[in-house]
Amino acid sequence: MKKIITGLFFVFSAIILPHVAYSQASNEGFRSAIKSMITYYNAGQIDSAFDIADSYSNDPDLTGKSKFWFYSGLIYKDMFKKYEKGNPKSQYRERSVVAFQKALELESDSDIINGIKKNLRYIAVTYHNDAVKLLKEESTSIGMSIYAYGKYIDIMRLVDKHFNEKETAIEFSNAIGSVYARMFENENDIHADEYYELAKNYYEKSLELDSTQTSARYNLVVLETNYKTKQARQLKEESERKDQVILNLNAVKELEDVKLHESQYQEDAQKKTVIILMNEQEKKDMQTKADEERKDALAEKEKQKQKLILWLVISGLFIVVVFASLIYRNARQKEKLNKELARLSFVVGKSTNTLMIFNDKMELEWVNNTFFDTYGMSVEQFKEERGTTIIDLSSHPEIEKLVQECIDKKTGVSYESETSNVGLGKRWFQSMLSPIFDEEGKLQNIMVIDSDITELKNIEGELRQKNKDITDSIQYAKRIQQSILPSEQTIKGLLSDSFILYKPKDIVSGDFYWIGGVENNSKVIAAAVDCTGHGVPGALLTIVGNDLLNHIINETGIYKPKDILKEMNSAIISRFASNNDMYSRDGMDMAIVTIDKTSNNYSLSFSGAYNPLYVIRDNELMEMNPLRHSIGSIPAEQSANIIDHNLALKKGDVVYLFSDGYADQLSGKTGKKYMKGRFKQLLLDIHKKPLTEQKTILEHTHIEWRGTTFQTDDMLVMGFKF
Repeated sequence: MKKIITGLFFVFSAIILPHVAYSQASNEGFRSAIKSMITYYNAGQIDSAFDIADSYSNDPDLTGKSKFWFYSGLIYKDMFKKYEKGNPKSQYRERSVVAFQKALELESDSDIINGIKKNLRYIAVTYHNDAVKLLKEESTSIGMSIYAYGKYIDIMRLVDKHFNEKETAIEFSNAIGSVYARMFENENDIHADEYYELAKNYYEKSLELDSTQTSARYNLVVLETNYKTKQARQLKEESERKDQVILNLNAVKELEDVKLHESQYQEDAQKKTVIILMNEQEKKDMQTKADEERKDALAEKEKQKQKLILWLVISGLFIVVVFASLIYRNARQKEKLNKELARLSFVVGKSTNTLMIFNDKMELEWVNNTFFDTYGMSVEQFKEERGTTIIDLSSHPEIEKLVQECIDKKTGVSYESETSNVGLGKRWFQSMLSPIFDEEGKLQNIMVIDSDITELKNIEGELRQKNKDITDSIQYAKRIQQSILPSEQTIKGLLSDSFILYKPKDIVSGDFYWIGGVENNSKVIAAAVDCTGHGVPGALLTIVGNDLLNHIINETGIYKPKDILKEMNSAIISRFASNNDMYSRDGMDMAIVTIDKTSNNYSLSFSGAYNPLYVIRDNELMEMNPLRHSIGSIPAEQSANIIDHNLALKKGDVVYLFSDGYADQLSGKTGKKYMKGRFKQLLLDIHKKPLTEQKTILEHTHIEWRGTTFQTDDMLVMGFKF
């Protein structure tokens, strides 16, 4: 909750305090360029403000001014939020940092310096968020994450002398170490040893900063245990390979002995054949000689047999010695591993999480020391009350499916579950299932780590309820805003052939329309108004704007568009301008027409603040240009520039009033705006169609252009035909 409040404070500081800081400072003597830039910025026209800031960034008359760099920083920051949010190497964000740094170097007013630093803190937070987000993506994003983290550290060093760099460095080092540790666990990666060294270095770096922290030490023990286990497995595979070589050598020796015996038997058979062919005397002589040779052969065979037995004894002793050596070495390795596992068991025993180990039959075998604190009972009581297997013990409805999934995929599975514990009430746990297999791929154990997330769940519930309360309030505000808009019956009674396309960006809108009849409906006044901002702030301004129009038109009887604009401008300035500002930052863009129907020949008068009027006649689009100021920012000396444009209407003329929301919509494919040129051509293409059909085409075109991206701004298009 503390982090959430801190984040909201930074956002509030970045949006509100810059205006307060500079509204209290004297800014006389600046050139008109910086005034125009600030006017555009305060009106929410960031692109126009950016064009001025960018073109004057090397102007020596302005670059020595702190105020120029301060507002340039605000503009670049808003350009980053509008176009490049989520891009860790955003040029707009980097230029914003440079601009704020220059403003900090030039400024001496402490209030303004605080405003600059708060904006830099906001940008630093965005770099920190990017660094954390990138670590959750592919391994190729690690370098970019380190870059974003470096930018965060540089900015925080600049703005906060008491910045606790050590704490964030520990957190970031642990995070990078965990990423490299996961990469090391990939058996097939040829760079696994390099990843092990990198993970180890980051964990050790974290421990150098704070040797008392347990998370890095625990992660380091697990990493080294996995590394040594992997080495032991490789040694065992090498031992098995050497044993196979010895067996192959024995098989070759036995084959050679068999061939030798077969050769001796063949030689004896040949001698017997010769004896049969000889005469009886020769047969007796040969028999005598054969008997002697047979005795000699048997003696030789016995001698060979004794040699073979001796060789087998020697070979057997050699094999026994080698095997005993391997057993001894494996025993030493196993002893070392047991020591490491004992150290790991000690670390786990100190952990606040609960560790449970189940055998291959899913039966509980071992728990660490935190089990009683977590569940409020001993292991024996736990088994007696709930059962002995992981299926019995878990309260998750799909635990069997999760267990089978982690075994089949041979990977960890994470899930959340709610359980009731003796004396502790209902608690929420996040559990991590991790299967352990032997060298043959057979399941040996399942390790379960339970983390108590009850407090986080409670906070989540509070946030969900608060969000619902806020949404309900905004929904009620929508009903209030809808009530001030003219009804469809009123609109059709005054402008029978018309349409209104009205699409708020959020639940409530910063755009609104006003239509009313005066002098027994002989005159119809229609206005399309775009207030500063959108959402709730913009909606509040629409209430003020609607109230002013009702007062000016219905109570004071002012019907000319130019006079209505002048009254609106004065009223907005008197309500919202501060003591030190001549104009208001909270204004509205507006297009207003008065249609005179007192004679058979209708006429139209138009006046506008930033928003023009389109009239299409005989397949040609006529544009009536507005004053290039927003309502609330028109100086008194320029009020004479507010004029009416008059036009005699003809049958078939189509009139369009609108805000800038339709033309400013970003494309889901290219990211570019729809633009006024494309909007004009669309109106020319459809202006002969029935107005209800025109509304449908405009809406479908907007949806197709927008694609999957969000709606950029509130949108209002009004059309009527005579």
